Amino acid sequence: MLLLKRQRSRRRKYRYLLQSRNFKYPDSAPKITFGKIYEADGKKMMAVSINAHHGLVDGFHVSKFLELFQKLMDK
Repeated sequence: MLLLKRQRSRRRKYRYLLQSRNFKYPDSAPKITFGKIYEADGKKMMAVSINAHHGLVDGFHVSKFLELFQKLMDK
């Protein structure tokens, strides 16, 4: 089940995404969720949520992924 949190605005765009999970089962796979693309102030926007355990994924690697993803989206 995917939970979507809305920001308070007239446009009702989603601010962030939360992936629900069952903590009874061990799970170490990072979760990456992409939202719908929309336009705001002349820019295309899309929510991206990354949920990963800090013992398996370093913030440096997440930032490298996001930089590359942004470059690809800018093309």
